[in-house]
This record gives sequence, structure tokens and C-alpha cells, in this order.
Amino acid sequence: MPPPPPLPFAQRHAKAARLVARARNFFDGWGQAQEKEAEGIEARAYFTALLAHVAALFETRRDTINLPTLGQDAGPDDQLNHAMALARRVNNLRNDDFSNRVDLATFADAFKRAQVGPDEIDELLGLAQAIVDRLAPSGDQDGPEVVDVSQGGAGDDEVA
Repeated sequence: MPPPPPLPFAQRHAKAARLVARARNFFDGWGQAQEKEAEGIEARAYFTALLAHVAALFETRRDTINLPTLGQDAGPDDQLNHAMALARRVNNLRNDDFSNRVDLATFADAFKRAQVGPDEIDELLGLAQAIVDRLAPSGDQDGPEVVDVSQGGAGDDEVA
């Protein structure tokens, strides 16, 4: 059976924009949770969700909704190239977090091992937002709904 046709660009763009907004929400939630509990369960949950969303945004599979695939029609893009380089380092965090083969006691240990820091994740999320904004279909001036994840929400229930 042949694969289903891809969604129209506007729908793929909207889903990518929601992924960016969720990643930002999880980044902010992780920061807030760290202030409250340092290395506790809530901070770990936000951190893991953040890493999963960044990985989804910057994967390169052609059968998923991601920024490299959305940006392919725009031609060469220095902003996307820089974001992809940062995303590879953030994916090192994800690989260590999910592999359970590396015993990293603290977030600082994980960042040191991946040679990336919170400021670079913040920069990556800013680049992702700029890319989504630049690729917005004409007439799509409304950004994705921002949800305060610290209040228990993670965005809409639709899977991106």
C-alpha cells in the first residue's frame, strides 16, 4: 500500500509551530522546576519532554513533520544550518538521557558531557521560532497557543 500523501504545507507548518511552542514551554517549565527542586522528578520530566520535542523538531526523516523538511523548499539557510548543528549537540543529551547507559547524576554533568548548555538550548529554541515565523504561510499571522506547562498543560491534545 502506498504511503498517504503529505498534509498541506499550512497544516504541517501549524504542527511544527506547536512543537516549537511546546518545546519552549517545557524549557521554561524545566527552569521553574529546577528553581523549586533542583534535580527532582518534575525537573527531570520537563527536561525529558524538552529533549523529545527538540529531537522531533530537528529530525531529518521525510515522512515526519520537522523543520529541515519544511525548510527544504526555502533553499539554503544559514539559520537552519546553525540550528541543526546545535540540535545535534542537544540530541547527545537526549541519547544519554534515554539510553540509561550513562549514569549522569546532575543536569550539569549531562550538559558537560554533551558539550552544550541551557543558553544554547535557549538559542536553539529562538532559532526554531525564527524559522517557523519565516516559513509561515501568507496570512498566517497567528502564532501557536502558548500554554503554561507549570499549570499542568502541555498544549493541545492533538499529536503533532
